[in-house]
Amino acid sequence: MSGPHALPGFVGAHGAGFASARGRALVALETEGMPTRKTEAFRFTSVRNVLEGTYTPAHAALEPSPDAGDGVTVTVCTDDAELGDAARTRAFTLAPLRSFGAANALAFDRLVHVAVQPGASGILDLGPRRGAEGQASAVRVFVDVGPGAQLSLVQRVESAAGGLCNDVVELHLAPGAKVDHTLLVDGAGAAFVQVGVEVGADAHYRAVAALVAGAPARLEHLVRLAGERAACAIGSVCRGRAEATLDHHVRTVHAARGARSVATFRAIAEDRSTVVLDAIAEVRAEAPGSDVVQSCKSLLVGRDAAVHCKPHLEIDVDEVTASHGATVGSFDPDALFYLRSRGLSDADARALLTEAFVRAVLDDVASDTLREGLAARVLGHVAEEALP
Repeated sequence: MSGPHALPGFVGAHGAGFASARGRALVALETEGMPTRKTEAFRFTSVRNVLEGTYTPAHAALEPSPDAGDGVTVTVCTDDAELGDAARTRAFTLAPLRSFGAANALAFDRLVHVAVQPGASGILDLGPRRGAEGQASAVRVFVDVGPGAQLSLVQRVESAAGGLCNDVVELHLAPGAKVDHTLLVDGAGAAFVQVGVEVGADAHYRAVAALVAGAPARLEHLVRLAGERAACAIGSVCRGRAEATLDHHVRTVHAARGARSVATFRAIAEDRSTVVLDAIAEVRAEAPGSDVVQSCKSLLVGRDAAVHCKPHLEIDVDEVTASHGATVGSFDPDALFYLRSRGLSDADARALLTEAFVRAVLDDVASDTLREGLAARVLGHVAEEALP
């Protein structure tokens, strides 16, 4: 970047459509610029190397599964005019058009629009999203789930060393809708993913995310519980290795009576890695009867590793039930001693305790195949230099 408010070098060229959103994104970047260590939300996550990296802008093509189910349509759009009236008013409003989100709005080529008809049920795998070495690419997806509909959504972002993936997914859940969202961020390259969600009355958004990348990776969830008794549950497992920084930010806005949110984090920091877990729940005055639960638990495995946990509540109403907590520690020596006394090696004992630690989140994945595949990507040999 040539100045504090210059466009990031990886934006590159884009299509001519979606002019309004691109214009707003351009103003945001020229006004606010990209984040630095002075930006509160990025104070533990340096993006300097990413912003100063040399990339060839490349268009990314998703290949969603063709058998999503009856009542589920997938349309690749190059302009606002190809969206329906309702989708056109909601797209580009659920994830903020600033920072990496604004850069995505300037860089993406085509918008993938997923529509689930009222009462329909489907499974949609967006396909493996792979960023190539030396390339920067952006994907944008808008999911509109009709009243009473159900969708299981699978998203995988895998960036190669020296590459950059910068993606945004927005989901609108109509009253009574339900979405199960499984998300994997993996690979040796940089990855930034924003997920913006609006949840209607009696609708439920559930996400299980795993970050196991070996380079800077950041996942942002912004969930607005807009209807009465709207609910969301977000589970996250982050496993940092080498000198990677993994960052998961969740902000949940309770904007209606009886809304419920649960955020469950599990982090494992090995070697010289850094894991950042930040959960903010905002309960507004118009949301009495809300229920908030936040839990952050972390394992420090490497002697030079670091974990930053920050559960945070902002409550503007008296009638609310809320709890939050954070713990950071190493392997329980009593548990290790017990398992070794039963004949397990030190490595096997650590592996077993690690699996039990992350299963509290991963077991919420409904599909057996998907759950075990995700566990296989997260679990592995714990470093020999692990703390006792």
